[in-house]
Amino acid sequence: MSRIGIVLAVSLALALTGCVAAPDPEPSSTPTEAAPSATPTPTPTEPEFEAMDPSLFFVDQLTDAMWGSWSTQDVNFAAPGGGIGCAILGEPHQFLWGCAIDDSKTWEFPRDDPADYCYDAQVPCGWGIEASGGELPHPRYRGDPGFPGAFASSSPDQPIRVLEVGQSVTFGDVTCYSEERGIRCENAASGHGFVISREINEIY
Repeated sequence: MSRIGIVLAVSLALALTGCVAAPDPEPSSTPTEAAPSATPTPTPTEPEFEAMDPSLFFVDQLTDAMWGSWSTQDVNFAAPGGGIGCAILGEPHQFLWGCAIDDSKTWEFPRDDPADYCYDAQVPCGWGIEASGGELPHPRYRGDPGFPGAFASSSPDQPIRVLEVGQSVTFGDVTCYSEERGIRCENAASGHGFVISREINEIY
């Protein structure tokens, strides 16, 4: 082969070599940042209450001209600040439990519809909440006090002990709690209860 042929062959070989594509570089393995874990929301806990001896709230020696005497041992108490008086009664009084409230309340139970508990009431209705046993509580519907604790809603001089905020009292299946928002009472067997204050009436 002539020198010119050798030069042409070498040039052709170099040109073909330059046409071969270089391999792609391997992808870099950049570490992926882990998403931050969500901070769990703390579960709200029920406030702790000081459980009071129910006998501290017995008024079995109370005498009043409106009904003579009260001789059974039942829980009767007043709410802090006055205006609300409550009771948890035993078997002789059909396991009645509830609270009476004075005219300082800022709410009313409905009474315009025939389905309303206080519709066409012939005696005072809606001045508190009460229930018997495990039934769903309802507006107080009575023309008499019903229990000594009711006097605490209208006669602060009556010897009815106050259930202070942070205290609770249990009698039978019912426990009442004195909270900042008002008085809450609940029947442990049925789960029914209520909350009452000058601003609140809740029945569940």
